[in-house]
Amino acid sequence: MTERSASEQIDGILELLARNQHAAPIEESLTLAGQYPDAVADLAIAVVAKYPKGGTFLDAALSFLPEGKWRCLVENALNILEEDNDNNAAESVIAYASLQNPKAIHPYLESVFSIRPNGSSYYSAYPWRDSGSQHFSFLKGVFENAESADQKMAAWEAMIHSRYLLAVDFARQNLRSVMPSDTGRTLEDWLNCWLHQIGLEYSEEGYTRLCNQNPYHIVFPDSFFAADSTPAWLVEQHPTWRLKSSAPTAQFGGNSNSECKRCGGTLHRLMKFESVPDEIVISGLSGLELAVCLSCLGWEEERLFFSHDGDGAPEHSFFEGEVGDPQFAVGPLKEATVTLAQTPRRWYWQDWGLSNSRENLNRIGGEPCWVQDADYPSCPSCERTMDFLMQLDSDLPTADSDEWLWGSGGMGYVFWCDTCKVSGYLWQCT
Repeated sequence: MTERSASEQIDGILELLARNQHAAPIEESLTLAGQYPDAVADLAIAVVAKYPKGGTFLDAALSFLPEGKWRCLVENALNILEEDNDNNAAESVIAYASLQNPKAIHPYLESVFSIRPNGSSYYSAYPWRDSGSQHFSFLKGVFENAESADQKMAAWEAMIHSRYLLAVDFARQNLRSVMPSDTGRTLEDWLNCWLHQIGLEYSEEGYTRLCNQNPYHIVFPDSFFAADSTPAWLVEQHPTWRLKSSAPTAQFGGNSNSECKRCGGTLHRLMKFESVPDEIVISGLSGLELAVCLSCLGWEEERLFFSHDGDGAPEHSFFEGEVGDPQFAVGPLKEATVTLAQTPRRWYWQDWGLSNSRENLNRIGGEPCWVQDADYPSCPSCERTMDFLMQLDSDLPTADSDEWLWGSGGMGYVFWCDTCKVSGYLWQCT
């Protein structure tokens, strides 16, 4: 069969949409993206113009848009949104640009502030990420001369999400003027709720970073996932599942040799490193094993903590309650030898909701992809806030050929206190 041209494929997708606007031609869009990546921009412009509802087919295709095409697509989306602020397809372009190529939005941030794409969503301030000093004076001026409380809060939130420390500190100093009176929190707690979203914490000692900025993706072997568990066109094609690994291997899944003090069962290994990548700050250990009781975590105890011996093995649980049988006894995750791939800049920012099960969110380091609000636990030994270390997504296969869901399609998070050599665990779901 002769391969259809890019324009023919786009016409075919538009025809499918014209027949049934509730259809989601994801497979067709990904075929186009795989064969003609440059044409994703043409598809997006056509969809924004003719089918403003957009859909997952467009969101999925945008992952293949070449870097150099983002800026013209952002400009087109903002021009459309100036006339029609209900254009969901144009808002999707802005949302995914703010993750995959935020620099493409930065020249237009004053327009973004005026138009407020995705204004009712939790990711409305994402375009300001890493925007640096360029727009600080603009935001400061809006904040100081705001015509409404909403406008003032929007400028304050944008300063936080810019991650530019002078802007963040200005926001901190002006916290009282935007903090609601009914939060039930102290100023410090409310500030850190916001700062934790960007991986920072503030105390008398100044700002502390709670996550490193050199993430790795966990790369699973091709045979790890069941062939019929997810359509190939939905997951296997996404770039984050096909990253080239360059770091040492690690052991994933299976049982640990350590015991759960809550139920008396065997701990379940999440990851065992013979050597930890240099970018991950874990000092004084020859290796590291991260293990937790999947039967107890989240169901019997919201958080679990373990100290580690000189070899990095979990040797002591901080649980001090009564031993009892768990409600939902489970076995370990499926065993595999995995590798680590240094995360490309395009995928440094990922988002649990916007990934919509397409992306590989199994990562070490970087900023967490929170399902709910940011939640960094305190070390049970020194009581300092722990650093983020690793996250694991749902749908990981278990040893008994089931799928692990972290509650209900959630995410598991691992934290580390390097001073005390303590690991901490929790999960979130909807």
